Amino acid sequence: MECDAAVALIIDNDNFLLIKRADLGDPWSGQMALPGGHREKSETCCDTAVRETYEEVGIKIRITKYLGNYFTLNKTLSVAAFLAECVTKKC
Repeated sequence: MECDAAVALIIDNDNFLLIKRADLGDPWSGQMALPGGHREKSETCCDTAVRETYEEVGIKIRITKYLGNYFTLNKTLSVAAFLAECVTKKC
């Protein structure tokens, strides 16, 4: 599978995690989002979702299912979405 970025939908006891994007002046500043980000050349889309989630919120996750790809509003980025679960004690 190919992607430019990846996100994780983390579900824990009927709850799911959203983050508020930092105000950095990009098109998504201040918006609610799933944790995730840009893929590095050497990694898979799945690895990107795991790494970015840990970098953004400090939670270690395990990918359980690939949900599909979507495109950002400007249709320039392909984003892979994954269902995930926490491997840390508390989400």
